[in-house]
Amino acid sequence: MYFGQFSWSPAGGGGSGSGAEESLVCEGPGLSDVVYLFQCVCSFGGLEPESPNHLFLQCEFSKVVHFSSPLGARIPPSMEILEWLDFCLDSTDILRSQLLCSLLWKIWNARNLLHFKQIVKAPECVAMEAWDSVYEYNAANPVPKKTNLVPFVWSSNKQDKDLAIIQVGAGCFDDGVVAFGCMIKSWDSKVIYGACKRESMSVDPALAELLAIRWCLQIAKDIHLDKVLVQSDAMIVVDCINSTISNAALDLIAGDVRDLCNIFSLCSVMYLNRVFISDAHNLVKWGKLLGARSWTINRKHILYIESFIEENEMNNSVTVS
Repeated sequence: MYFGQFSWSPAGGGGSGSGAEESLVCEGPGLSDVVYLFQCVCSFGGLEPESPNHLFLQCEFSKVVHFSSPLGARIPPSMEILEWLDFCLDSTDILRSQLLCSLLWKIWNARNLLHFKQIVKAPECVAMEAWDSVYEYNAANPVPKKTNLVPFVWSSNKQDKDLAIIQVGAGCFDDGVVAFGCMIKSWDSKVIYGACKRESMSVDPALAELLAIRWCLQIAKDIHLDKVLVQSDAMIVVDCINSTISNAALDLIAGDVRDLCNIFSLCSVMYLNRVFISDAHNLVKWGKLLGARSWTINRKHILYIESFIEENEMNNSVTVS
């Protein structure tokens, strides 16, 4: 539509008066004043006006994006966007600044795709896209050796290639059995160790996940790992371990986990979506079938485990000892 022959002026009354709409009057030849209402509410389904503070920091979609990133960032309720940008850029950790800025850019991109093309993106995928962008940029623009960036934002200023990533899985079954899965990977995501375990007990899923994390840290201690990052898909358990929340049913064992974390020179427990730790959950099924087992393995063994589980779930021919 061509608008060159028309003039636009603000309409009196400001639309509904709720702050969620703006209205303009179109004045032109042959037109009686036509009022057009422009919706300014959050594109991600909220009722709040779409302001920079809301879109990038306070929107539920944006909060999940920040928390799902490797930083696991939680936005303070009173934080303003300019304060957040100042925090992002005023940092000696270059990689953290890159990731924080990339998150804002990807949130804006996801908003535009939803608003103009009706393409919906999951917040976890947006967070991983931001990390991929940072990784791709740094791979194409290497820095001098003296200021070489660390491979992960949670490690120290020196490149820690001895960082081990521990992915945890737990499952509760109807017959009063709980199974645990532990997948240990190197800093560059190569699988180096796997273990599973079966226990006869009746617990809720959150407590089962917490017990699995404690068991995985004990394995890390036994095989003499020094720097570990534990990844779990149970947010309430991660928050309890990090003392973000208090849960009477979990606090005692969470204290044991924190004590185990103090044994390592570097130890952190973070939330990660189940999609990204599927290998550990495959080992849970393996533990349900065979009980306590451990392997020094690679990705080919994981594919074998998946096919073995699928085959035996179909014909139900495995006898559990």
